[in-house]
Amino acid sequence: MTNEPEAVLESIVQMTERCQLDSLAESLVSTVREMVNVEQVEILKVDSHLEPDEVINNLITLSAESAADVLVECLKSCSTVKLSSGVFEQIAIPILLKDAVVMILWITSEHFSAQDVQMLKGFSKVYENFLSIVIESETDPLTGLLNRKAFLPRLIKVARLIKEELDDYAVTPQESALSSKRYWLCIFDIDKFKVINDTFGHLYGDEILIDFVKMMKATFSELDSMFRFGGDEFVIIMSKRNKAEMMKLCEEFSHKLSIHHGKEVQVTISMGIIEINSVEESSELLMKADKALYYVKETGRNNIGIYEDLIQDGSIVPLKIEDDIEIF
Repeated sequence: MTNEPEAVLESIVQMTERCQLDSLAESLVSTVREMVNVEQVEILKVDSHLEPDEVINNLITLSAESAADVLVECLKSCSTVKLSSGVFEQIAIPILLKDAVVMILWITSEHFSAQDVQMLKGFSKVYENFLSIVIESETDPLTGLLNRKAFLPRLIKVARLIKEELDDYAVTPQESALSSKRYWLCIFDIDKFKVINDTFGHLYGDEILIDFVKMMKATFSELDSMFRFGGDEFVIIMSKRNKAEMMKLCEEFSHKLSIHHGKEVQVTISMGIIEINSVEESSELLMKADKALYYVKETGRNNIGIYEDLIQDGSIVPLKIEDDIEIF
């Protein structure tokens, strides 16, 4: 551990080399551990959808009961707070985006020198500034959803989680498929959206998309990663659910859309879905979900097609993947 100027600069360079949110957070944690003598360091996410008391309870769950005072004070003041707790000192540093606390860097140590505190605040500010750049680069400006650039790293992460689960429990992919809880990839678009744009204008079309995303966020969970690929094409990486739960959510979303705009314009969607596994390439999964979507659109729209089910009942033939296909 060193805090010589050259080492500090090198740590900042290494931290800002990361260009995905998860790896950026990991880099901040490793930088803090390398540069300051700490017992524990965590980046705690502040859930803006919760009530204030629930936010604190959630943060304590992510950290420790002894962290309550320093976290509460940090949230209230939106500033760095240092408190002593038994044999350890604690520091809570807010990470802000658009003047709102979105995360807290929580650190414990036997002692923080004044230089340590300044260094930690500096690292946090670098992280905060770079975080805003990364988020902007991965966010669709109209809807606020993640964009296509952000899709592949998250799908790879899910595939890695599935593989780790297989390794931990020493089960085969076939045995894992029998488990009720699975990850799902869902691709969908708005039926005849071009007609809506041509009839009512693109500004009205944008309003449809914004309302569409509001209902998407109200229906699906924060644990589900939601993307706008462009135009009226959307993708969701759905967190672990059994097939019945997954279908219920998708059908609920489709129903909400169909009744939301009344008689002025009917908004319906077509969906293609595939179970995510650790064996198939990301591009292969997306193309198979897209094949299920294409079948739904060719057979009347306003429906849901699950790739595996469509193969099983003979509605479509298995997709043949050519070598060296690259769609990202």
